[in-house]
Formats: sequence, C-alpha cells, structure tokens
Amino acid sequence: MIGEGGVSATTSYIAKISRQDTTTYLVPPSAGLNKVYSPTLMKNGSLLAADAFGNRIIKVDCFGDGELVSCAANAAAYGVVQTLVDTYYPRAVYVAGSSSGKEAVFFAGGDLNESTTYVKRYDFNTGSVSTIVAGST
Repeated sequence: MIGEGGVSATTSYIAKISRQDTTTYLVPPSAGLNKVYSPTLMKNGSLLAADAFGNRIIKVDCFGDGELVSCAANAAAYGVVQTLVDTYYPRAVYVAGSSSGKEAVFFAGGDLNESTTYVKRYDFNTGSVSTIVAGST
C-alpha cells in the first residue's frame, strides 16, 4: 500500500507500507514535500501525487538496488521526485487509462474561494495542460 502523511515541508512524506506493517519512505520528510494528497500509481510503476502547499503535481520514480522499479514493488527502496505540473493548491490526482493504452492525468484543486477551484488534464504526449472545469469569477 502507498500512503502519505505530514502537514508541512518538514513532515510530509510518501511511503510504502507492507503487509507486515513495515514502512519504507519512498520520499522522506527531508525531501521538502509540503502536504501530500492522493498518491496514485501509474501503469509504469511511477507515482503521481499532489504537493498542495508546494503548488505542484509531482512524479516519483522509484529505485531498488540501483534499478528503476515499480513504486509498489517490494524492491522499491527510494523515490526521485520531479515536478510534472506547477498548479495552484492541488488536492487530488487521478490517472485514467484508455483502450489505446495511453494514460491521462486529471487533477483538481483550489482553496475555499469558489473562483479558484478547478479540474485540469495533463497530456503526457504534449506536456500540455487543459482546463476541464474552472471556478466562477
């Protein structure tokens, strides 16, 4: 199981929790994530997550014994974080597959102000972001 926790840049993390309740920090609190939401496993084994106070969607590639492995694999020992999309206060990430085998990433966010809420889609082929739902102004 993949989990997240922490509420600040010094306590937020992404971890893998085994059936024996052993926790492996894929992204430890020292990595500077700032309130992680919604870690989601992609088909290739990478993770996507919302770094809410960091204002970004992150991608985590995991490694074990120097090899790239699925973040859900027993061998996954640590993850490398990269920013996929800069966006305002993201709160949820969803990876959707299609019949063609391509994945699309949808993410949502905003604060309590209705004008800031949104749902967006990230296109892996082009790197472009399109707005699906925008808050009222």
